Amino acid sequence: MHNIKSHIPNCITILRIIGTLFLSFLEPTGTPFLIVYTFCGFTDVLDGTLARMLKVTSVQGAVLDSISDLYFYCVMLGRVLPLAWSAIHPLTLGLIAFAVLLRFSVYLFAYFKFNVFSSQHTFANKATGFCVFLFPYVALQSEACTNVFCAVVALIGTLATLEELFIHLSSKEYSPWRKTLFPLPKK
Repeated sequence: MHNIKSHIPNCITILRIIGTLFLSFLEPTGTPFLIVYTFCGFTDVLDGTLARMLKVTSVQGAVLDSISDLYFYCVMLGRVLPLAWSAIHPLTLGLIAFAVLLRFSVYLFAYFKFNVFSSQHTFANKATGFCVFLFPYVALQSEACTNVFCAVVALIGTLATLEELFIHLSSKEYSPWRKTLFPLPKK
């Protein structure tokens, strides 16, 4: 039974990858896109939650989740961000570009230091993921808030990525479940 349980979270992550593939072909302003998009967001929360509940967390699952997240963000950048392009100030676009390049740099740094292509599952990274997930629902509804929303998300993403970089710099081994750079109170 344990063997079957251990595959459930990774199967859910694979469903998110498949859903993200479908997003590549759907019209980003249509209802089918939003349905699949919501499904992808739901499975992003569900896979890790189930892995912890079933006590089957693994580095492989964390890596698969990071790959799925990266693929999802690439689809977001390529399919949804261009819809709001005209409403985004050039400085905000620069901040977004910086945040994305920094994120890829930290992925590469972790790969070369720990020999694993993965991201920390920090509170700040989860907040960034949630904000990115909200993008089609919030920013595309009003051009007035698109620029501000994008700037805030890029800033949160930059700070989350810098925190992750400092975690990697201060760690001797890779631990994807470290939640923050700062010490957490003991229970």
